[in-house]
Amino acid sequence: MKILHCADLHIDSKMNTNFDSNKAEIRRNEVLYNFKRMAEYARNHEIETIMIAGDLFDTGIIHFSSLEFILETIQNYGEINFFYLFGNHDAEFLSNIQHRLPDNLYLFEDTWTYYDISKKVTISGILTKKYNDSSLYDTLELEKDRINLVLLHGMIEPVQSKNDYSISIKGLKNKNIDYLALGHIHTYSEGMIDARGHYVNPGCLEGRGFDEMGEHGFVVLHIEESSYEIQWEFVPFAKRKIFAVNLNVNGSGDANDIFDRTSHCLIQNQIRHGDIVRIQVCGSCAIGYGVIQKLIQERYGKDFFYLDVADQTSITVDYSKYMYDHTLKGEFIRTVYQDKELSEQEKIQIITCGIERLGGVV
Repeated sequence: MKILHCADLHIDSKMNTNFDSNKAEIRRNEVLYNFKRMAEYARNHEIETIMIAGDLFDTGIIHFSSLEFILETIQNYGEINFFYLFGNHDAEFLSNIQHRLPDNLYLFEDTWTYYDISKKVTISGILTKKYNDSSLYDTLELEKDRINLVLLHGMIEPVQSKNDYSISIKGLKNKNIDYLALGHIHTYSEGMIDARGHYVNPGCLEGRGFDEMGEHGFVVLHIEESSYEIQWEFVPFAKRKIFAVNLNVNGSGDANDIFDRTSHCLIQNQIRHGDIVRIQVCGSCAIGYGVIQKLIQERYGKDFFYLDVADQTSITVDYSKYMYDHTLKGEFIRTVYQDKELSEQEKIQIITCGIERLGGVV
């Protein structure tokens, strides 16, 4: 038996923190369509069950078209059973459309709900916003001789916490849990509950901003019922990856060198065409502040879905080069250099601003 475990799709997230309205709309559609891509993956890999551990949607304000798309997708993949536990971002919108729920969509109540999906495997979960309530764990009853998969939406804590979404490891010990399917935290994590059980958080399915970088995807469980063995693997699945990288241009003197260093940085970090990228440029060089940002944007901007260049460079000025330079730039640099009332730092700042307007390269 194979089961897919995902969480935190955050469908209908606004996506307007980094993107303009056009790209925000593209990303919203990509996140929405990822649900269908995931279902198609399950079909192609003969996965019969998908567990959604919360935050399928981002807020209570859901586009009707998005809701229709999700319900239609679930219905169209009727050979797959979907078990959906609401998270803290999910609105209980489905309560208003119970008559329209697909037959292969299963929800959870505010008391422990149990689904026997085979002769030996049970999926259970509870709809709550108070995981720090010790009575929650006291009422969980799982049979010792079954393979028990439990769905919760919260963060693992070694001891009981005041945070409503903190799940107590102590409270889950010796409860006959084999696999605790988590959601809520957007990065992958796993660990042991006790000698029998493990917890796994797959992270979000798709990163939305620069606080959600790295690989994102879902987990596929392989269950051998005859031997009670469970193995799982993380499957990278995001439509786009998000990167924030540092680019050191110290000592660089021309645009070609800047391009060489940028290309090397992109290759080294395995950044692909169409990814979402932030490049933070640092170092001291002979190209004026703001010019490097423009050079990189013009050269690489079309290669990526989104490129943000943060220019934190300082300018290096070789005054000797301009002693006999009769251009406007040379006259400007000599004038600033000969002003004895200015500190070296002030001279650099003035020259940086001036060079930016006179063409960029010192």
